[in-house]
Formats: sequence, C-alpha cells, structure tokens
Amino acid sequence: MKKSFPLLIFCIITLSILLILSVYLGFNGIFYKRVTNSMDIDIKAGNTKIIEIDKNESNVFSFVIDGSYLSGQTIPQNVEVLSLSDNVFVRAKLVCQENGLFSLKTSEKFSYEEDGYFYFNDILKVGEKALLTSGVEILPNAMLESGKKYLCTIVVESLDEEMDVNNVWKS
Repeated sequence: MKKSFPLLIFCIITLSILLILSVYLGFNGIFYKRVTNSMDIDIKAGNTKIIEIDKNESNVFSFVIDGSYLSGQTIPQNVEVLSLSDNVFVRAKLVCQENGLFSLKTSEKFSYEEDGYFYFNDILKVGEKALLTSGVEILPNAMLESGKKYLCTIVVESLDEEMDVNNVWKS
C-alpha cells in the first residue's frame, strides 16, 4: 500500500497538469492556429479537384484561401463530383470558418436553395462527373485580412436514387 501511494499521487499530478495545459491551449486556439497556418491546401488556381461520392455518403474537399484577395474576386477552382458505384442525388454546401465571406460559382447543373445547399438538377449516373463549381467568389461586401488564411470546406452528400429526397433532405 505504501509503495502505490506515491505512484498514485504522481499520476494524479501529471494528469492534472496535462488537463490544465490542454484546456489552456484549447481556449487559446494554439492547435487550430498551428494547423491552419501550416496547411498546404491553398487553392491552386485553375486546378481541378474531383470529389468521389458513393450512395448515401458524404465527402469533403477542404482548402485555404489567402487573405490577400480582394472583394468581388473569383478564384478559379474547378471542383467536379464523380459517382463511383450508383446513380445518386447530389447536393453540396460551402462551409467556412467565417460565414458571409465566400460563395461558390456553381455551374448551371446545380441550383441554390434556401437551405444553403446546391442541388444537382438531375441524377448523377455511375461513372459520370458533374462540374460543381468553377471558382470560389469573395463576396462584394467581404473584407479579408491580409496575411490571414481562411479555411473552407465543400461538403458533398449523396442519396441513392431510390430514396425520397424530399423527406430526407427537405424536411
């Protein structure tokens, strides 16, 4: 009993220090700042990214936009959605760390709806690719901070063509 007591005290103190350190660093955003500042996923203007999707699943494409862009500019970035194994309904959404700064410049194959999603106007057939966006637009009222990086993610979701889209997605 006497040998295990100092070990128990040592473990409690060590775990307490680690907990306090984790909470402190978490509230100060140290981990987040390190990840976003060292990300090598900046948009490569003009490149095409293909997001592969299977039935009833979602997939994402994350990227960083540098704060040196001006309001109203469009950064050319083609993003295509590829159906891997089934005919599917597709929808996509742009999610950014700061809302109201960016929008997708979608192709005519996608329609924007009030829920914030872009819906593919047809069923995406197996092996078929559909151009989701030709660029990311910095909204006219956006004021980006030079030297800051903005993390954005395009979330693409699919449903099997036999599913009731109105009940699943629109309810």
